[in-house]
Amino acid sequence: MTSRRRFVGAIGAGLAATQAWPAMADTPAFRITSIVLYLPNQAMVERGPPAQALIAYLDALKAKASLVLAQAQPQVGASGALVVGLKPPAQSRVWIVMADKSRKAEFVSLMKAPLEAIQPPAVVGLNAFALNFDAWGGAQPPVAPGYPIPDEWMEAMRHSGGGMLPDAPMKAVWPD
Repeated sequence: MTSRRRFVGAIGAGLAATQAWPAMADTPAFRITSIVLYLPNQAMVERGPPAQALIAYLDALKAKASLVLAQAQPQVGASGALVVGLKPPAQSRVWIVMADKSRKAEFVSLMKAPLEAIQPPAVVGLNAFALNFDAWGGAQPPVAPGYPIPDEWMEAMRHSGGGMLPDAPMKAVWPD
């Protein structure tokens, strides 16, 4: 078994085993539909965080997003992605990508600050992942398949002539 399969398998097993991920009926305001890792497994392992620390952080993000949206005035369903960047030693930033771009400001104002207030796990290099989600039942179309790319990342890559995800855009929009 490759190290990538072991790492992804550990995350999947941890998520399946945790009690912090209740069924959709228990959290109708927010539901994670998939997780996207921006780095290959070897880079994930080298840069961190360890799988168990990442699982705990994912649980905390999900719990906070569920709470924030459950306390907000229910809206028409929406789908999007929480793109989370991590950088040493233990810093985080959240970007929000919405299937319906007209809803982005609403979700940024609701979710960005509470999610960024969560203590992230320690890493030794840049790392990023996305939590694709449905809010209040979701919407069609969902976020496009593949890697959700925040508008800020796209703009930075246009100005710099491109680069590899997630390092190039994160360095541009989140300098040391």
